[in-house]
Amino acid sequence: MSNLRTRVISRISGSHTCRESPIPTSITVPQDKERGDRSRPPINKLVDPDAIAAIRLIMAHNDATTLHRDKWRISTDPLRVLLAQVGKNTTPKIMEAMKAMKTELDEHHKKHGLGQRHNRTHGGAEKIGEIISMTENK
Repeated sequence: MSNLRTRVISRISGSHTCRESPIPTSITVPQDKERGDRSRPPINKLVDPDAIAAIRLIMAHNDATTLHRDKWRISTDPLRVLLAQVGKNTTPKIMEAMKAMKTELDEHHKKHGLGQRHNRTHGGAEKIGEIISMTENK
């Protein structure tokens, strides 16, 4: 799975500039008393690393672009399009990843001013596949 991390980071660095975020291959939760970082809620189950990678790719794209209309709200439809590129576009995987990253997603959407209807400006979720690729440099 380190290949996935390399592929995602190289995709991001190829056309975007962003901070490198490690993409976990599995997520385990330390007990609350062991957690020093309280800024993120605990992730209490294994989450598909490709779903996390898709979320991180959209975040990197949003951070890199300056035009509001070019940004994407992270929701099930655009994630389905991206994950279909790697054959993992099932709703349960997407929902688990979004639930695990809820606080981070909420903060990201607020930072960029992305409301629930924002993606309608793109004319369909399929267009995200023309902008972001999960399979490039595979």
